[in-house]
Amino acid sequence: RKEGAISYFIENRERIENIAKAISISERVLFENKELHDFFFNHVTWTKEEDETRRTGFFIDTLELPAPAKAGFKLFRRWPVLNFMNKLGASKKVATENTKTYQSASVVGLITVPSLNPKDFVRAGRLFQKIWLTATRLGLSLQPMTGVLWFYHRIQAGEGDIFRTQHIKMIKDAYQIIKNTFRIEDSQRVAMLF
Repeated sequence: RKEGAISYFIENRERIENIAKAISISERVLFENKELHDFFFNHVTWTKEEDETRRTGFFIDTLELPAPAKAGFKLFRRWPVLNFMNKLGASKKVATENTKTYQSASVVGLITVPSLNPKDFVRAGRLFQKIWLTATRLGLSLQPMTGVLWFYHRIQAGEGDIFRTQHIKMIKDAYQIIKNTFRIEDSQRVAMLF
């Protein structure tokens, strides 16, 4: 707990599996939404040199994709290709595979705040940084998983017009699963998941 930001942790396998399914919704939405797809792939760097030159975005190697997925990723950067592949179930397959990865976590953590104002997010960030530094000092790995959270907060702020109706429902359901699995009170807002 830090100035209103509260951390929660779960180790129960069944509850981790519930969380893993919920957070994998973010990849499905990303791969089925042209605007999010374009934003994401415009920020992927494909070589070490490009990453060092641009100094912003996501270097493909940091995504730790297996070789076949990495090749698919290069194809998926072209929206018409991905859009066609989605008709064959590509986005669902990616979400299913990521669910398996997320389910392998030994612990899932979450940070809540009483409101979504900037000061509370700074408090959540401070607490998260403290947790991350502690994990690193102990030789543990940690990965933020915020897609569903940010999508949900955007919808709640009235900025969900980029999402299709089915995606809005999926995002809201996933957020509720996260809150219910962690047994978070309605008065708290989920600011960070890792």
